[in-house]
Amino acid sequence: MRRAILPLAVVVAALVATACGQRVPSGGPDAGPGSSSPMATASPSPSPLPSPTAYPSPDTAPTASADPFRGLGAWVDIFDRTAFGDPEGTVATLEARGVRTLYLETQSYRFRGDFRFPEPLGRFLDAAHEAGIKVVAWYVPGFDDLARDLDRSLAAIDFASPTGQRFDGFGLDIEVTVVADPAERAERVVELSSDIRMLADQGYPLGAIVPSPLRSSSYWPILPMAELGAIYDAMLPMAYWTGHASGEGGAHDYISESIQIVRDETGRPGIPIHVIGGLAGESGAEEIDGFVRAVKEGKVRGASLYDAASTDEAGWAALGPLR
Repeated sequence: MRRAILPLAVVVAALVATACGQRVPSGGPDAGPGSSSPMATASPSPSPLPSPTAYPSPDTAPTASADPFRGLGAWVDIFDRTAFGDPEGTVATLEARGVRTLYLETQSYRFRGDFRFPEPLGRFLDAAHEAGIKVVAWYVPGFDDLARDLDRSLAAIDFASPTGQRFDGFGLDIEVTVVADPAERAERVVELSSDIRMLADQGYPLGAIVPSPLRSSSYWPILPMAELGAIYDAMLPMAYWTGHASGEGGAHDYISESIQIVRDETGRPGIPIHVIGGLAGESGAEEIDGFVRAVKEGKVRGASLYDAASTDEAGWAALGPLR
């Protein structure tokens, strides 16, 4: 079922009403987290949105379960033809690795249709749930067409396999910069996110996949973290230390600082965080050891490397303590 995009004023009013306990009437260059987004080793100064009162505050933090984002995760994107060609075999391998949640890309703004490969999605869901693995759908929006991005996000949330299996949660991959103006892009991120929150089933787990907290100041100079923290149940920062830090200590410090920045910028010290580290194919076992140590010290909800296909035997072994 398709649902029309809501006017922003209606969305904000509904969020406020929900936070007050009122019942709201109905109506009204990417490869996903694996893309090489520009980053630096110093955190940019946070830039507020032009109209900070137009959006919900961190006091209206969502209450849905963040359980799907817990533990060791594994990422599969739509460019992994091997995985999509053998969902059952892929799930069996991930089960043997101790993976708790599979993050499965459903579509990108760059391609037509609600789903890139609809038939394998159902097979992934059936096999993963049979193995006791949760599955979180994720979509890459362009933010240039909010109606399209909302439609595809809701399609992923509503998707069911022929046996009735559904995704356990949904993640919005916030990284594309097709909309050139940073302030306009930030407003569109909040508008789309608010609409998804209002139109998803009550209590449905939602996660925001966000650029590295230690990104370059020229890449997403305005990222509305406080507003996103009020909408989403979990934050999934793409904290890729590769190319910016090396060795066990370097990876550890990069991840530790990233975790703290997410907590500070959302205004929610206890916000559930699933840290995406890596890139896996460029990370040695020593760096992964530092990543794991920082994750455990930070007491975050879960962690993973991007992506499953590029994680080798040594990488999976190093991730063992996160199982």
